[in-house]
Amino acid sequence: MSFGDVSKCVASMWDALDPDSKAMYKKRTEMAKKEYLRQLASYRATLVVVSQGTGIQAWAAWVSDRTSHRIHRARHNHTREST
Repeated sequence: MSFGDVSKCVASMWDALDPDSKAMYKKRTEMAKKEYLRQLASYRATLVVVSQGTGIQAWAAWVSDRTSHRIHRARHNHTREST
């Protein structure tokens, strides 16, 4: 199945959804967009901090902290899903 075939299939599934189901997905999309924009603002703030001369160490610590939280959350979610 080509990408175009998959796209057509998904589009027809979307068209077949009832308005309440579509509203649920649209709400989830909006929530994900808000979270993305929040994280983007946080990331951009770190670029300002680094560019203002507070040092690459502060940025590296921020990245390390974010990564460790993501790893912990992924492990927690995986453990919770497998039980």
